[in-house]
Amino acid sequence: AETCEPTGDVPSEEAAIDALRSLLVSAGRDPAAFEFSSETYEGAVTRSAQAWPIVDGQRLDQAWGVDLASDGLVSAYGALADLVAIGDYPVVSEQEAFERLSDPRFGASMTNLPIALREQPVAEQPADAPSEWVPPTEPPAAPTPGTPLSWPVQDVEIVDARLGLASQWQPDGSVLVVPAYEFTAADGGTWSVIAVADSKLDFAAE
Repeated sequence: AETCEPTGDVPSEEAAIDALRSLLVSAGRDPAAFEFSSETYEGAVTRSAQAWPIVDGQRLDQAWGVDLASDGLVSAYGALADLVAIGDYPVVSEQEAFERLSDPRFGASMTNLPIALREQPVAEQPADAPSEWVPPTEPPAAPTPGTPLSWPVQDVEIVDARLGLASQWQPDGSVLVVPAYEFTAADGGTWSVIAVADSKLDFAAE
């Protein structure tokens, strides 16, 4: 099959978001219930747009999206399932959620790499430092008896906590939108952990 590569000028942000609005309407969704964003990158000939569902003032992590070229849509995606309420669930406190960050049962994960971190300048290198990584030519030295095993621990300083919503995939393929705390570290990184109380969590082994 012949591959079709988009060409032409990059569409405007307004054009990409309008295309996404049209997609939402055609799928029976109300664009007013979404929050929109758009971006492109240097050298691209397409622009992407995302529509984030808003529930009770909270943005869900289940965005619709399009990739638009000057001559039309390149790709589009979105979740067609409707949200169905399943009642109120007890939620743990910020302190209990903070303690879950160190609990292996909850597998707290970093939710994003902040732009501020990505844009930090590289530390100045000595004049004779190599400009790129050079693979080693010799194997590492054999460990000696009693050598401690390297087991790095990430140590972060949490400076803020916010109760929001997060998607939780279930073994049967369904997706639950559950309350979750987002913790922000001093370096700008964010960490997410489920906020539902233990009494409503099934810890059964798979």
